[in-house]
Amino acid sequence: MNLVKDIVDRCSGDMLNQIGAKIGVDQDAAGDAVKAAVPAMLGGLASIASREDGAREITSAISSLGSSSMNDMAGMLRGDVDTLADRGSGLLSSLFGDGMIASLAGALGKYAGLTSGSIKSLLAMLAPMVLGKVASAWKAKGGTPQALTNLFAEQRHNIAEAMPAGFSLADAPDWSTAQRTAPSMATATADRYAHPDKPSAARWAVPLALGAIACLLLWSFLRPRDDAGAVADRPADQAQQEVTAMKPLAPAAPAATDVARINDELRDIFATAGKAFADMKDAASAEVARPQLEALNARIDGMQKTLAALPATSTESLRATADRSLAELEVQGAKTLETPGLSPELKTLIDGILQKLATLFSPSSP
Repeated sequence: MNLVKDIVDRCSGDMLNQIGAKIGVDQDAAGDAVKAAVPAMLGGLASIASREDGAREITSAISSLGSSSMNDMAGMLRGDVDTLADRGSGLLSSLFGDGMIASLAGALGKYAGLTSGSIKSLLAMLAPMVLGKVASAWKAKGGTPQALTNLFAEQRHNIAEAMPAGFSLADAPDWSTAQRTAPSMATATADRYAHPDKPSAARWAVPLALGAIACLLLWSFLRPRDDAGAVADRPADQAQQEVTAMKPLAPAAPAATDVARINDELRDIFATAGKAFADMKDAASAEVARPQLEALNARIDGMQKTLAALPATSTESLRATADRSLAELEVQGAKTLETPGLSPELKTLIDGILQKLATLFSPSSP
């Protein structure tokens, strides 16, 4: 089961036309917005579900849906849309707060080229649909709070994969900070840096140049060696051509906007870790935080890859961000490791997170 795909596929054809008509845009623009909004909303719900009382908040919202579901959504769009939008807005406000919704609407509007008002209307219409699908999947798994937590843990990869290239939650700082188990932004940033849909030359030049250099060096190392005579007989111009081909390309510096985005993500990683550690008051709350820590660990892996692709001259501000945050986090992490009843697996996970963050800029960092 893939929640994102199921919901996005449902929002197609006539239903997508209806959604576009309600927010005043064509089908293509509505489709682009839906493809970014659905995984972002599910990521936000996953964040809530990872909190100690989050499952209760979501199940309460689901209970308020009544008969709303994926099956009757088309009928609801043809009916009293104002009532539907009001219900969706109420659900979003109760779960996320108006500030976070405004932040997400701004990022989605920037990506899809739509106004914040249109995006807020879209989110309000999508909310009953998204929660209705979550409700169906949750009930199929038993309908318990743990079943809801497990559901979002299972969907974490699908949510990450569905985030469209060119859309960044770094443009929605409030939402990004709160989205503790959402797709790894660092990994997504690294992927967009190497393979963007809407690139600038600087964004793909670095990984492309480094990849070319690595391939050439590997080929040179592994190819069969000629004997001395064969080398001596090789024409001088051919040897010169090979030397020229092997000359490393100077990597282009990344765009300032990319460094700023990575810096925002780095700050969010430290903030996420600090919040997660602070929430682990006992063995039970620590286990609730496990999916959040696992997602954070994956984000750090992605950040390591992103930093490794940057030239040293571009990492000075990033290193300063890490240095400012690390000392405080290490103190908080040490306290968390003393939590009574903390399992060995969680201790290993926390130690690993702290170690990775402490060595982000070391020469041996991946």
